[in-house]
Amino acid sequence: MILCFCHMIRTAGTTLHHIFRNNYGWNYIEVNKESFSPDDLKKLMRFNRRLKAFGGHFVRSTIGLDSVCPDLKYITFLRDPAARFISHYNHGRNRGHHGMSIDERVNLLSEADYQTKYLLGAQDTKERDFDPTAEDLEKAKGILAGDYAFVGIAERFEESLLLMKDILGMTDFDIRFERMHVTQKKWIDKDEISADLLNGIKNRNRMDYRLYEFARAELYEKQKRNYPGDLEKDVRILKEKNKNYRFKRSKLFRYRIVKYLVYKPIFKLTS
Repeated sequence: MILCFCHMIRTAGTTLHHIFRNNYGWNYIEVNKESFSPDDLKKLMRFNRRLKAFGGHFVRSTIGLDSVCPDLKYITFLRDPAARFISHYNHGRNRGHHGMSIDERVNLLSEADYQTKYLLGAQDTKERDFDPTAEDLEKAKGILAGDYAFVGIAERFEESLLLMKDILGMTDFDIRFERMHVTQKKWIDKDEISADLLNGIKNRNRMDYRLYEFARAELYEKQKRNYPGDLEKDVRILKEKNKNYRFKRSKLFRYRIVKYLVYKPIFKLTS
């Protein structure tokens, strides 16, 4: 089994990348190559026959990667659409990707319903520049329910990790973590936004909200019902373990060396 983490922007994915690195070292690779293809996966698997997992913003269940690896398991996380939109806005401002006000950002069609469009296969702002229909939403739901072995919820991160470990049979997988890439400077906070603007964000992301509610109420709740232990108790235990936990710096360092000296130049995994 090889895991493919389809990373939707601002859904706690950076922390999950570090959890994978912390467990698998260089047998995990974060790929940021646009139009990542089955041929790219073939190269990865030929080069590293012990590959355990890979993930990134540009990997999708819709691009035929399982034709190369039949036992590939797709996983992803969703987040409350308004919270994700605001976090994406703050992240972009901090990285210098844009200088827009949030009112201007709301009016960009390419930034609306990001999670729905992601599942449908849209890779960049040009491909996301459309208004998804009810039919598109149903297709996205079908992809999420049919292609993904596990669907997590960012707001329930610890709980999701416990469910993921159980569902995928990751017996020796260490799910302890420290939060990574939490946005330090917030140009705007959800609590500071006017009711009218918040309603505008929700309206612009109405398909994402329907997708998010479907994921929470149907897929995620089904995963919870099948959990064999006391989930609430296990979440409390995990949170206690995380209080003073730090990732293994030596393993993260080795991962970075291999990524930048081997994977990046050979496979051109970063665009």
